[in-house]
Amino acid sequence: MTVRQGTRQKNGNKGDLWTRQSEAHTLATVRLMRKFPSARVFLSHVLAFSFGALILLGLLNVNAWNTTCSRDFDLLNPELQCDKGFKEGVWDYEPLRDALTAKKLAYKAAGTVSHLSIYFRDLNNGPRFGIGEYDKFHPASLRKLPVLIAYLHMADLNPAILDQTTSFSEALKTSPNIEESEQTIKPNTPYTVRELLTKMIVYSDNSSFTLLVNELNTSPPVLPYSTFRDLDILRMMLDPNGDYVSIQNYANLFPVLYNTGYLSKEMSQYALELLSQVTYKEGLVAGVPPDTRVAHKFGQRYVGKETELHDCGIVYHPEAAYVLCVMTSGRNFDRQKSVIADVSRTVYDAVTSVSKDELDRPTSL
Repeated sequence: MTVRQGTRQKNGNKGDLWTRQSEAHTLATVRLMRKFPSARVFLSHVLAFSFGALILLGLLNVNAWNTTCSRDFDLLNPELQCDKGFKEGVWDYEPLRDALTAKKLAYKAAGTVSHLSIYFRDLNNGPRFGIGEYDKFHPASLRKLPVLIAYLHMADLNPAILDQTTSFSEALKTSPNIEESEQTIKPNTPYTVRELLTKMIVYSDNSSFTLLVNELNTSPPVLPYSTFRDLDILRMMLDPNGDYVSIQNYANLFPVLYNTGYLSKEMSQYALELLSQVTYKEGLVAGVPPDTRVAHKFGQRYVGKETELHDCGIVYHPEAAYVLCVMTSGRNFDRQKSVIADVSRTVYDAVTSVSKDELDRPTSL
């Protein structure tokens, strides 16, 4: 009986023994630090080094994570790539709006264009303005972007749709291509939806667009209808021959992609990657430095005796990405290209400097 009690006491005092040993080690450490001050300094350095190493390791891990997600979603809003918080700040673009308004009046007075609408939006800080934003234009090839978004919205629900194939045997009722006609699709040849979307956006292939729309009409009607309604472009898509696109409604499609407001991150990134590969290098692209990324869509068409040329997209300026949309009507495509490039150049320079002195320079045509 005595032995069992002694055993229980021995087992029950293990924690007390550990506590006494720890206290003894701590007391010895304190005595050592008092007797040898240099040991105290050394120990402080060791603790500081260990703490600093932990902080550095944490920063390296955060930086590696930020680098990975920035690379994977490099065409989206940087504040959304890695779930950062939005930074505050407002830039004054009033001088830019005044300068562009003056350019519009000058171009119209010179007969270079008959109508000119401009929409600008700073995607980082939010300032925006429109000039002639309520004018109506024919969308032409601008309709291809909503079709892209509709398919990617369906792909968010069913990713396999992008790898489905389709083809055509009879001639498609469509107008000839504007750019890269050798990239148009051929009859009796199967193409995946992904391939058709690439040709439709990158090369502005009208045949791919027509085939995709035909396939879209065979899908559950509620899906594309809901997409176009949600994006406030339903009327434009239902009546392709009407002048039903306003610059503000159309320009809003790009912040939707940039901020992942409708599609997933992956599908938003995919859409912007296609738009940044567009082979059309006039208009917006001609007005910015050569290495600047521009995710955009253009459209042009003869409407009666006039020509309409539009270019809308995101310019990835190193200081602040922004949306710029320019829609024109006139009688000469080359002149309209020059007008859009000039507007693009003016906006890029303004975002670079945000300087009233530069914006007040005399307008030259």
